[in-house]
Amino acid sequence: IAKDFIDLLNVKMHNDKTLDPDLQFALPTEAQWEYAARGGVNSKGYYYSGSNVLSEVGEKGPDFSPVKSFMPNELGIYDMTGNACELTLDYWSSEGYITTTELNPINEVEDEFVVFRGGMLGAALETDFRLTSRLNIPKTSSPYFMAFRMVLVPIK
Repeated sequence: IAKDFIDLLNVKMHNDKTLDPDLQFALPTEAQWEYAARGGVNSKGYYYSGSNVLSEVGEKGPDFSPVKSFMPNELGIYDMTGNACELTLDYWSSEGYITTTELNPINEVEDEFVVFRGGMLGAALETDFRLTSRLNIPKTSSPYFMAFRMVLVPIK
C-alpha cells in the first residue's frame, strides 16, 4: 500500500509540475532510515532518536501520541522512536546491512518479510525502541502499528 501511494504521489506531483522532474519520493532504505534516526552528522550516539531517555522522544503506549509530542532528534526529525514502526525499502536479512562496506546498501533479495524500524506501540521492552532494533514483518500484512515516511531521491 505504501509503495502504491508513493507511486501515485510521484505521478501527481510530476504532472502538476510541483516536484523537480529529476527527483522522486521513495521509501527510505534501512541505512537511510537509521542515518536519519541517529541524527546524521550531528549524531550524539543516543540509544533512541534524540535522547538516551525514551520518555523524552517516544513512549510505549498504550495509545498513539500526536505528532511532535516529544523532542526531535539532532536533525530536527520527530517521532522516529515509538508510536509506529516504519517500513523501509529493504527485504529482511538477519544480518541487516552491517556486513557490507557499501554506503547505502539495499537488500533487494526478495523475501516474505520486509524491514521495519523505530519500535512500535505496545512493545514490551525499552530495548525494542533502540535505534538498533529491527523488525521483520510479512510484506503482505498491514498492522495498525505500521507507518512509513518518505525520502526524496534522484530518479535513476
